This record gives sequence, C-alpha cells and structure tokens, in this order.
Amino acid sequence: TWMRWEDGKPDWETISGATEASYKPGTLDKTTSYSRGASQRGCKSYYSNKVTIIVQETQEPDGGTIMLFPSPSSEVCEGVNPGMLSNTKGASGCPGAGDYFYSWEKKEEGDDVWVPAGLFGTEGSAGLNKLYKTTSFRRKATRGDCVAWSNAITITVIPKVDGGKISGNQSVSAGADAD
Repeated sequence: TWMRWEDGKPDWETISGATEASYKPGTLDKTTSYSRGASQRGCKSYYSNKVTIIVQETQEPDGGTIMLFPSPSSEVCEGVNPGMLSNTKGASGCPGAGDYFYSWEKKEEGDDVWVPAGLFGTEGSAGLNKLYKTTSFRRKATRGDCVAWSNAITITVIPKVDGGKISGNQSVSAGADAD
C-alpha cells in the first residue's frame, strides 16, 4: 500500500487503491511526500524511505523595481547627468536557475517605442549619461526565454534658458541719462 503526506496536513494517509509496486501521483498542487508499505500475510507493515515532490508556486514574472539614485528628484537641467538607475528589488518569477541578465530600455519624449539604452549588467543598476530630452527608462530582466520589465522611471529635462542678446553700448557724460 502507498501512503502520502501533503504539506499542511497533520498525518500520513493511505492512498485508496494504490497497491502496485509503483505509483504515479498525477497533477499536484501541494508539496507531497510518499512512502510504500509492504506486509506479508497480516504481519507488521514495513515502509520504504520517504520521497518528496516539491511543488513550487507559480508566480508571474516580475522585472523588479528601480529608482533614480542619488537624486530624489526626477528633474534635471539639460546636459546634466542625473545619476544612476538603482535596483531596489530584483527580478523574480521566471522559471529556471541562474542569474537574470539585465539590459535597459529608454523612450524619449515624443517616441512611442522602447529602444535599447545601451546599458547592461547582472547587478540590476546602471549609470546614466547626460540627458538632453525628457526620457523614460526601464529595466528588462531575462532568464532563458522568460522576459519581464521593471517599473519605468521618467527623468524630466528642464531646457536651457537662452539669455538672449542685449545691445546698447554707449558713451555718456557723467551725470547724463543713458538710453
């Protein structure tokens, strides 16, 4: 006879009808342990070692969370480096083992499409260059065929102010009004 113990239950239970030498459990939604018992002509049952099938909860792929560091403001003057995009929560939910590979995408003001930003790494943070247009950034996390994106950070660029030109060099006598 086969016995099972499901995660969260207090005791082992006999699996009805499972009397063969092997047992195929079918679809599981909880971590479950199995053991096979054997007895002969009503004598005491002896049980095999325990085998556990761990069921991992499915999770939607999540690209994590990023923030602008060190600036608490998402506004910068034109031509200024705003700092770096910093990882505050790593990517999760993609099946498999190993590190996530991070690349960065950007979308400049007026554009409808995200394009590669030329920033890469496995740490999840990236330094930025000087900005001349309002730009949004997001992190793309990849593990195998699974891809997920972080939140987007928009950095507003404040355009340079043109001081204009003035004219009117003059020579005036002391005490006279200038134009």
